[in-house]
Amino acid sequence: MHVSSLAGEVLQRLLGERIVNDATMQHLKGVLDLLRQIDEAQQTIAYYEQERQDIFQRQQHLQQQSAPLCTGDDKGALRQRYVVTLARLKDQVAWIDAAIAEQQALIQKLYVQVELSLHCLH
Repeated sequence: MHVSSLAGEVLQRLLGERIVNDATMQHLKGVLDLLRQIDEAQQTIAYYEQERQDIFQRQQHLQQQSAPLCTGDDKGALRQRYVVTLARLKDQVAWIDAAIAEQQALIQKLYVQVELSLHCLH
């Protein structure tokens, strides 16, 4: 059985029951920490993806509201506010996309560290 196929709970039990020696225990604790960091990054991505979806819905709503507005006095000012808000939301989406990419890169890096750590156990 490969350690990488074990759930975090099983690893915790191995550590708690002292089934492995101290050096292996420390190594497995490091693997558990890496897996925890991966889980946190995945949760962060899920949060950002929900935020992005919410922004897309707001953008769609604003676009629908601004479409029938003419460039007249009051309506032109309101339309301009919608345009500014849409631009701000577009910037937020760009920031979220960059943050998601950063988290994905972190996850890849952590998986490499997990694989290297597990390889050292052999």
